[in-house]
Amino acid sequence: MPDSVHKIALPINKSAMIRHLAMSFIYRDFVELDNSWSNDIQVMHKAIQPAGVIDFEDAGTPMRIMCALLSSREGVELKANESLAYRPLKPLLTCLESLGAQFEYKEKEHSLPFKIIKRCSPFTECTIDGRLSSQFVSAMILLACMQRNEVEINYHLSGSSKYIAQTLDVISAWGIKVTQTANSIILSEQVGMSKPTVEIEADYSSLAFMLNLALAKPSQLFEVYGLNPESKQADKASIAIYRQIGMEFLWLNNGALQFSFKSKIPKEIHLNIKECIDLGLALIAACAFLNIKLNLNGYQKLAFKESNRIEAMRTNLSPLGIDLIEEGQTLRLSGQGIESDHISIQSFNDHRIVMAMAIFGLDGNLDCDNLDCVSKSYPKFWAEFDKIKN
Repeated sequence: MPDSVHKIALPINKSAMIRHLAMSFIYRDFVELDNSWSNDIQVMHKAIQPAGVIDFEDAGTPMRIMCALLSSREGVELKANESLAYRPLKPLLTCLESLGAQFEYKEKEHSLPFKIIKRCSPFTECTIDGRLSSQFVSAMILLACMQRNEVEINYHLSGSSKYIAQTLDVISAWGIKVTQTANSIILSEQVGMSKPTVEIEADYSSLAFMLNLALAKPSQLFEVYGLNPESKQADKASIAIYRQIGMEFLWLNNGALQFSFKSKIPKEIHLNIKECIDLGLALIAACAFLNIKLNLNGYQKLAFKESNRIEAMRTNLSPLGIDLIEEGQTLRLSGQGIESDHISIQSFNDHRIVMAMAIFGLDGNLDCDNLDCVSKSYPKFWAEFDKIKN
């Protein structure tokens, strides 16, 4: 290992923090705003304050969770930007309607914007379809925490249950007893709740973009703090995946994670990201940068995020001589990338698109129409980028 160490500051895991803010809303616990938080966390903090109109902007997780929690309040209007309003909400809203909630839809049924005109009735059981998004299940779990009695939640799921596990960890930390089976969750002992003293772990999905930048600095040693080696974050898979493309990792006794790139580059790699979809863009960019032929499965939900991320990456990679082609159920990356000291990328107002493509500008000049969109999840990304670049 080299002697010099580049220390990186990662943001806190926004999924966990958003869930803790949800519990603060449920138990009317005041939380002071921290301006260092990512945009999504700040949107959630604003959403838990009393207001007649709540704008979720482009923050998907706060929107889904608060759609459920705010169904306990009449007269509140919810809205978002056009991209977020387009994303599906019907399974969650129909579940809330089955529990007695009524919504006044302003433009399209079961879509934002809408006004809550009748609150949910108290309930002891519900069934939620989480096949489109596991966050629907998390939203109903958190709404169940408002019932102050035993509640059984039955659910259907097609993807990762990691985010549900994070939700259960958070509510357990607040003192709620959880019993889980394959397709149901029972919450009980919802009395005498208290705010836990917890330290929010760092974010593994943000780590992936730092791993990308390390690919451009072979043998340089990097170090990050705050990650939990036993984390339930789905994107903890980044460590195992990046080992396959030449990254070496070492957990230190002080809890830090060290890593460096050793240039052991495979010619071709096959990956399935169904359980860790947010790693998709970083991995596509990493393989494009290293000229690795990538065969990606489980990627389909990339088309339904802040942007159509498949088309966005194709648009940005094509001028670099790299093809991104869908063949059946596989997304294939191929082509010999061209070298350039000036890279221009389109953001599509999507934080992960910009952070993924940043690897191509580390050794040259980088132009982008919206550099600031990274603040959605990683406000200090460009500060870390500049330290590595220099």
